[in-house]
Amino acid sequence: MTDLSELSIALVEKNEFTETQHKAADVDSDGAVTLSDLARLCQYVSKKIEAF
Repeated sequence: MTDLSELSIALVEKNEFTETQHKAADVDSDGAVTLSDLARLCQYVSKKIEAF
């Protein structure tokens, strides 16, 4: 849940990510951290999907 909160705040505030944070947050591997990544992370945490 902390990851969801951190990613939500970072996206809203348009914060820059470190290379490690960017790699971890880009769950759809499209090269950008977006709301789509947040949505997929929410699906994973709520067990609607089993993997990214």
